[in-house]
Amino acid sequence: APTLLYILPVVIFGTPDAGPIFGGFLGALFLCAAFSAIGVFASSITKNQIIAFFTAFIICIVLTMIDQFLVFLPAQVVSVLSYISASAHFTSVSRGIIDTRDLLYFVSITVFFFYLTVVTQQNERR
Repeated sequence: APTLLYILPVVIFGTPDAGPIFGGFLGALFLCAAFSAIGVFASSITKNQIIAFFTAFIICIVLTMIDQFLVFLPAQVVSVLSYISASAHFTSVSRGIIDTRDLLYFVSITVFFFYLTVVTQQNERR
């Protein structure tokens, strides 16, 4: 919320493009939701908070950095793994290009990891 205050001087002293500003906040919101779902899932599979943190951290880093390693992989794998990259989707949204594929990616990641959390908790109760 405090970052919204940074927009005020930019609007007063200049004419910013609203697309990247809105897209940046929207992308950050969706990325935060996805990473939070990953954190909740990691917390559900272990009782230790430190292990849960490192598990969530590793999953988030892999999703963020996977596009950096695509040059080393075969072309058949690149097309699949490039879609998994969170940074590629976030970059697109933060430029002001609001594409439903990018938003659907973040919603899918969020729902998928919340679903895994529910399944994990149900299996733990048995």
